[in-house]
Amino acid sequence: MGEPGDFASLRLCLASRDLQAALVEMAREVHAAGDPRYDPALEDVNAHLDRVEMFERGERLPPNCVQMSEYWLMNGGRMLGAIRIRYELNAFLLRDGGHIGYDIRPSEQRKGCATHMLGLGLEKLRRAGIERALLTTDPDNVASQRVILAHGGVRGGRSFSPASGNEMFQYWIEL
Repeated sequence: MGEPGDFASLRLCLASRDLQAALVEMAREVHAAGDPRYDPALEDVNAHLDRVEMFERGERLPPNCVQMSEYWLMNGGRMLGAIRIRYELNAFLLRDGGHIGYDIRPSEQRKGCATHMLGLGLEKLRRAGIERALLTTDPDNVASQRVILAHGGVRGGRSFSPASGNEMFQYWIEL
C-alpha cells in the first residue's frame, strides 16, 4: 500500500481462484511471521479454496459453522488481508467468532487497513439487513479492539471460547 490512510486503490473482492497466487504470496508472509492460519493454502491451495467455496455455498459445513463469505482486501494484484462475514449466528459464534473475522498480513498492519476493511465488511452486513454486528476478540488483542472501537463498537461482555477455552471480549456495532 502507499501511505497509511491511502485507501483509494484498495478493493474488497470475493475470494476467487483467479487470485490464488496473491493468496499464496500472503500465506507465505503470514507463515514466515510464525502464524499458521494460512498454512492450508500453502499445503494445497486448491483444497483451501474448495473449503472457502464450501462455506460460501453453505454446504457440508462442519459442526458449529454457518454459511459465510470470504472477501480479500486487494491492492492491485496484492492481497493485504481477508475478512470472513457470517450473516447469522449460532450458540458457538455468539461466544467466539461473531459476524465478522478478519486479519491483515504482517507487512500491512498498523496502516489502517483493518479499520478500512472492517468498514467495508460492516456495510455488507448492513445491506443484508443485519442491524447489530457482533465481533469477538482476545482480551490481549488491543489492535483489534481499537479497530472495533473505531467503528463504534460497544463492549457487550465476556465469553469463553468453546474451541480454545480462552476468555473473549464481545463487542456490538449498531448498523
